[in-house]
Amino acid sequence: GRLGLAPLKVSGKINPLGGDAFTDVKVTFTGIELPPFTPYSGKFAGYTIDKGKLSLDLAYHLSARELAAENKVVVDQFYLGQTVESPDAVKLPLKLALAILRDRDGRILIDLPIRGNLDDPDFKYGKVVMHTLGTLIVKAATAPFSILGGLFGGGHDLSAVDFASGSAEFGEESLARLDGLVKALTERPGLSLEISSQPQRELDLDGLRAAQLDALLRARKLRELAAKTTETIDPATLQLTPEETARYLAELHAERVVAQDTVAPLAKSGDASSAPVLTPRPAPRATSGNLVVRTFRRLFVEPPPSERAAGKHPASSAKSTSSTSTAGAAPAVLSPEEIRAQVLATIVPGDSDFAELAAKRAQRIQEYLLTKGQIDAARVFLTPSGVPPATGSASAPRVVFSLK
Repeated sequence: GRLGLAPLKVSGKINPLGGDAFTDVKVTFTGIELPPFTPYSGKFAGYTIDKGKLSLDLAYHLSARELAAENKVVVDQFYLGQTVESPDAVKLPLKLALAILRDRDGRILIDLPIRGNLDDPDFKYGKVVMHTLGTLIVKAATAPFSILGGLFGGGHDLSAVDFASGSAEFGEESLARLDGLVKALTERPGLSLEISSQPQRELDLDGLRAAQLDALLRARKLRELAAKTTETIDPATLQLTPEETARYLAELHAERVVAQDTVAPLAKSGDASSAPVLTPRPAPRATSGNLVVRTFRRLFVEPPPSERAAGKHPASSAKSTSSTSTAGAAPAVLSPEEIRAQVLATIVPGDSDFAELAAKRAQRIQEYLLTKGQIDAARVFLTPSGVPPATGSASAPRVVFSLK
């Protein structure tokens, strides 16, 4: 038969008079036009229906009052049209929800298995179906990345990509998320992606300091090599030996921390004895005063020549003891870790450094999606002022996404 212009097929067995009330029925509707349902969609969804067709494949098995129903729903080329003002309309981004559910062929496939006992007062078949459909649409509208992650991302959170502090390089987890995002955008061509990357000073400070220190160390080796060769050298390919790193750190420590104090050269062994020794400057010796002062000191303060020669004067003895103690004290020694920490503390990244890092991360993600993922550039947007990254609970710098 037909339901309007849509083919209708019903087949199966039914025994309504038996005590078992056995039923095994299959019902198939194909190609029901949806625009005629616009009065309902306008009232409850807030949109007209632009186009679309509905097909249903229903199977019901009832035995001993136990119902097992299989509901396979296919909505083909279903698109909402103009906005309709209605106080009863749901306040959800339904067009986004449909784009999440619609596959690359323009179809929405929904499988709704229903199980229940007809004698259960809480079991209402229509209510269960509507609740299941409603839950699916609400989740697609409010948590789209959760659905996409389950379908295409292997369970990964596709709403953001995390980075190491101070870095724009992808880790293993980041690549897994991006690959899932590529698959999701490929299978859901109606979606557009917005990439929001903002400066994150607290999370990136340590990493940027370390990166800038590494650049300073490489620059010193580059200057040394430039004095010995005329060949072009890429700083990114330079490899520093532990001895070179220790020596360059000592030089930076002398320039940035110790300033004019003497820094002992680093030994090549790289042990604790190779760390720079901070030698305090000797205090200037007191100069002699005028004739009256010198005479007073000689008569009343300084010991007679005989006692000075014998070392019996208390002041002389104390001074000798103090000198001996000072001379025998070990000078302050810094470990390589302490030297590095003190040099790092002198590096203060500017606002432009954090902004450049944020922009670089977003650009690298966009490049990955467009080149490796072959996603159309018209669907990927950079939005520096978009959704800010989560704070408080975030333990790593991240770039966040939103869908349109």
